[in-house]
Amino acid sequence: MVMRTHVLEIWKALRTSAVVVMLPLSTWAQGGGAVWEYGPVMNQTRIYAYTAALDDGRQIVFGGRESGFISCSYADVFNYESNSFTAFEMNYPRDAAAVVKMNDGRFFLAGGGYDYGIAPGYQDAEVFDPADNTFSYVGELFIPRMQCAGAQLADGRVLIAGGWYNPDGAAVAELFTPSMSLFSMTGSMNTPRAAPVVLPCNDGGALVFGGWPTYGGDLYTSVEYYDAVNNTFSEFSSELIPEDPGWLVHSSTESRPIQEKVMFDGRYLFKAYRNTPVFEWALIAFDPDTKTFERISLDAGLTDGPPEGFYDLVLDAGGHMAYLLGYTYETTPYPVCLVSVDLHTGHVYMPETSFTLGAGEWIMGTMSWNRVTEKILFTGISWSGADYFNGSNLTYIIEPDYRYTVDMETIAEWNLSVYPNPAHDQVQIELPPEGNWMLLVTDMFGNRVWQQSGNGKEILVMPTGLWPAGMYLLTAEHNGRLQTMKIQVVH
Repeated sequence: MVMRTHVLEIWKALRTSAVVVMLPLSTWAQGGGAVWEYGPVMNQTRIYAYTAALDDGRQIVFGGRESGFISCSYADVFNYESNSFTAFEMNYPRDAAAVVKMNDGRFFLAGGGYDYGIAPGYQDAEVFDPADNTFSYVGELFIPRMQCAGAQLADGRVLIAGGWYNPDGAAVAELFTPSMSLFSMTGSMNTPRAAPVVLPCNDGGALVFGGWPTYGGDLYTSVEYYDAVNNTFSEFSSELIPEDPGWLVHSSTESRPIQEKVMFDGRYLFKAYRNTPVFEWALIAFDPDTKTFERISLDAGLTDGPPEGFYDLVLDAGGHMAYLLGYTYETTPYPVCLVSVDLHTGHVYMPETSFTLGAGEWIMGTMSWNRVTEKILFTGISWSGADYFNGSNLTYIIEPDYRYTVDMETIAEWNLSVYPNPAHDQVQIELPPEGNWMLLVTDMFGNRVWQQSGNGKEILVMPTGLWPAGMYLLTAEHNGRLQTMKIQVVH
């Protein structure tokens, strides 16, 4: 818990000069908590795709269901500079597949359903490398799977769990070792599941929760733990929050990398709902240190306004703001809105009005935050709310009314110097010779990469040779004063 405490202390100090600002509305503004406009069309029609932000600022949409309920075998990459999509063919269709962003920036993809959602699905796996936009075949799972999910563990292996209409896939998980392209089996899961959520823990294991029975049924409230040392599963708890029971996380709308769910303090954020004693929505955070879930305290109810429910949740690049895509039940044309939540204070920015989608449009997709434009890409518009056969290639670009910003002029400067920058194998950080200091490096998604603290050291060497090339943010604290600096790593 020491690392997370330091992170919280930094942001507590930074909070004194951080504000949430309301952006001026453009001529596109039509209410609903954001500026809504059509984005460029994708090359493929699709709904229920998996969307991810790439480290270079692009965004990628993997697979999904094409019009006609055909499993999509293409990825569409969005380039914000050209405002266009480029299609890349995958080795296999990926509908309801496991997609995992690995620590080196590549993506592991496995399984996925056949056309029309027919199970048990594909058995093949591949890796996407954003550096050259290539998909490379890496072998077969032991068990064909769809409605599966995964996460990379601390030792580098990828854990894959879940199976739809497939008792074997639902009951047993698998491991993929990227360095050897090797697959292996785990012990039996405590509860067979389709469509689970898999979360890595800081002790090297993982929690698996949510999902439903392999042949369908109610969402599970139970949580189980995967022990990476003994390769076994065990029951962890019967509820996400045992002292506040009933909360459910619907994994079908969790179609983005877990790295994009990380809050400013290192916890993972989810939207959850429960039916009793009354129907309500909440934000729930998972702490990978303590392996506990906690309800985020908010100053207003999430449905104290236009939305009756929420379809999706996305965080900004630093994990400071949460944006929930709200909707109104059984109403056409379809009204939606964007509810903004300041995760530092719990303040809810509730829009007074809704935005009405185009005639015949329904949402069946995922939001993705662009860290460069600070706008949201939404993909997955269907021409029908009743089936999976009418996906479109439409997209929306959503600019929130509220964004988190820091007024650096109000933070007292001190003599922080970093060189060389850009860096290759290492950088030297020049610090004040006296007083306590702490350094924290995060990637552009807010993930902690490196941290160190000390007292009175003038020159500190920070190794960067094993870091993936890209941009990083250094936050330095000295005697209660803060400074931030971007560091570029090249190889």
